[in-house]
Amino acid sequence: MVVAAAALAPWGWRAASGAIASQGADPLPQVAASAAAAEPSEHPPTIAADEATAVPSAETLPRTTEPTADEFSEIPDLTQTDPELGLRGGGNSYCGPVAVSNSLMWLGRNRCPGLIAKGENLKQQQIDLVHQLSSNRYMGTSWKSGTGGIGLLRGLHRYMEHHGCAYRRLRYQGWRGHPREFSSGVKVPELDWIRAGVERGGAAWINVGWYQQSEGGGAYRRHGGHWLTVVAPGRDDAALILHDPAPYAGTDFANESVLAERIESGWLIEHKAAFPARGYYRLGGGMHVKREGEIAILDGAVVLEL
Repeated sequence: MVVAAAALAPWGWRAASGAIASQGADPLPQVAASAAAAEPSEHPPTIAADEATAVPSAETLPRTTEPTADEFSEIPDLTQTDPELGLRGGGNSYCGPVAVSNSLMWLGRNRCPGLIAKGENLKQQQIDLVHQLSSNRYMGTSWKSGTGGIGLLRGLHRYMEHHGCAYRRLRYQGWRGHPREFSSGVKVPELDWIRAGVERGGAAWINVGWYQQSEGGGAYRRHGGHWLTVVAPGRDDAALILHDPAPYAGTDFANESVLAERIESGWLIEHKAAFPARGYYRLGGGMHVKREGEIAILDGAVVLEL
């Protein structure tokens, strides 16, 4: 379902194997034996590696207060294909920097003023922010293949550092490739950890994979992914409330209330790698999918704590 949206902003944003068998996984589908034993690469071939950077220490900073419900409604929900952005390829592969820009706009207005530059209006400020984040200096977004975990994490770290906003920690949970300096060591994303990130006045983003389920239901094969902004913990039965930058989510302001269903068995497959799907979450409810028949599975999450 979709939670009732807040009022539109003036510019029209949308805002408001024995070991494996013991885990209960289904028998491995038709995948090469060598692939079954292989763990997904820490650096998938579609993600460009980058030089290492240090994480700033901010242990002495005071903890920020939790945002109110009204503040959550102020988080932008920019569409990545908005013509005003003027992005290469129409913006179809720019979900990463756009999703991050939603949160940084809010943080810039409420926590760290240096995160957003002066501009004609808030829409123009966010347009400039997306161009900075997606540049080679920061995330290095490809107009063809988008932004991987390596580019997003190191780009976000650099941007925070260059704009004078120290943070407590920047961490990743999930199985996709990411820099070791930001690793939590957790391969199955935890919903409570994601919720806590936004409840403490920080920011969070999730990366979902688009999967096709096999006819027998025992395998989920990945065909791409997507970044979304987490704006609040879910209410009632919902797991999370998200802002989705994809054009197929619509161009009107909407807070997407997403449900999560834990997968109990099966396999996640990408290229020649396969591993148990047990414990990962299938997202539904207000979760929009790119193509009919696809399943959205929570592959990873990034949490920034100020």
